[in-house]
Amino acid sequence: MAQPVPPSGETPERVSLSESAYYTVRQRILKGEIPLGAPLSRRKLAAELGMSLLPVSEALQALESDGLVESRPRVGTRVSLPDAEQIRERYQVREAL
Repeated sequence: MAQPVPPSGETPERVSLSESAYYTVRQRILKGEIPLGAPLSRRKLAAELGMSLLPVSEALQALESDGLVESRPRVGTRVSLPDAEQIRERYQVREAL
């Protein structure tokens, strides 16, 4: 499996496992390979990426702080669904650009 590179296009000497998981899952979400609202299983992701649960958990925490995923106790983690206000804000930014 090829390691994904950061969005800047720079190839770092070494990418940590949690960074690799972060970039891979982020890329899948942004490309629509993982649909909005889809549940995310730490165990499945770890198996797919060939790594332990810890780096996947760290990656999902980073994605949650970015607003791409949301975690709820006893419910689990899923890809965030944007609400009407978030969609409106993004269109306003696009119009401004």
